[in-house]
Amino acid sequence: MVHSLLMRSTSAPSRVLHRKERRRHRRRLSHPTTPDGNTHIRSATLRGLSPDQTLVLVNGKRRHASAWVNTGGTVGKGAVSTDLNAIPVSAIERIEVLRDGASAQYGSDAIAGVINIVLREDAGFEGRVSRGTTRDGGGGTTAVALDTGVAFADGGGLHLTWDYRDRKAANRALPDTRQQYFGIGRNGAPVAPSGTFGPGTGLAPIGGAAAGAVADPREATIDRDALWRFADSADTVEKTVFGNLRKPLAWAEGLEAYAFGGYGVSEGSSNASLRRAGQVENVRAIYPDGFLPWVDTQSTNASLGAGIKGLLGDWHWDLSSVYGRNKLVYRTRNTLNATLGAASPTAFYNGALEASQWTTNLDANNSIELGWHAPLRLALGAEFRRDTYGISPGELNAYV
Repeated sequence: MVHSLLMRSTSAPSRVLHRKERRRHRRRLSHPTTPDGNTHIRSATLRGLSPDQTLVLVNGKRRHASAWVNTGGTVGKGAVSTDLNAIPVSAIERIEVLRDGASAQYGSDAIAGVINIVLREDAGFEGRVSRGTTRDGGGGTTAVALDTGVAFADGGGLHLTWDYRDRKAANRALPDTRQQYFGIGRNGAPVAPSGTFGPGTGLAPIGGAAAGAVADPREATIDRDALWRFADSADTVEKTVFGNLRKPLAWAEGLEAYAFGGYGVSEGSSNASLRRAGQVENVRAIYPDGFLPWVDTQSTNASLGAGIKGLLGDWHWDLSSVYGRNKLVYRTRNTLNATLGAASPTAFYNGALEASQWTTNLDANNSIELGWHAPLRLALGAEFRRDTYGISPGELNAYV
């Protein structure tokens, strides 16, 4: 059993969210409205500080960070955070949160605090299906979770979780009332469109201040409600498996082996800004009515930790190694590269980001009675950690 690591190692107050309570907190994580890789990540913040100043542990071991650097108007802009969305809620037994004194024990990574996620190891079978949507019909979410666990005769057990989530964005876009097409001048020559918002064809004269310009007839028939899409998040589909194993060993008293890890793929689609038909970024031979680009991303998380712990005299020791990796693949569609003109493709592979972390720890602790009001706690440890980061280029047509 994974004991309360944070409460055991400190006298500072810690908060524990058990299984039923933490389900109520599931949707309280930051929810960015920006597209790109942000659509996959739910960052945890404490004390209002940046997400990368909160240390996230799983079963007391360091969890790897995502490959995405938070951009746009999202929480923790410029930070690399740990994606809590990659850990199924149904796989969690409890969450321990330490705020006070965290950096004194865990270093500068824990200036804001520490979140320790303890995985389930109970036996039995559990299934859960849910479906929800907003009152006006947007943002529909379907979630399916299956859990199964087996208890070993000599103690410990194996618990497995499969989680599926299909979340649709809630579109809150209003009609785009700007002029979409070139104006038509007195001599029939095109006139650059106005960017002013207004009813129908804009408050400014057609084509800006060009005297005598008239609107393209398509301005009266275009469906302005369908031009833009402003959503609360991306359309995402997430599939994740997680496992947790603990097995006592008969070789020595108190000796046990453990392992945990998971694999998950999250696919998201979100839109960028509308390119109107008359904008210079558009090639009208390809998109005569303009276009709304889409960003398709795939985030893959893989992690595996294993270790062995036991007693050596009065010393409790723990040897473990944990590896985690996140890869984010970028693609765009319903778009173009205006530099290539009419020869431009309309879909591109834009590259990938990848980050990994490998951490190996050897810890030992002991409580020594010296006749004081409390035992003297002595802890020793050594750690090897290797972090890697890589950026893979996309196809040439995506950036020439």
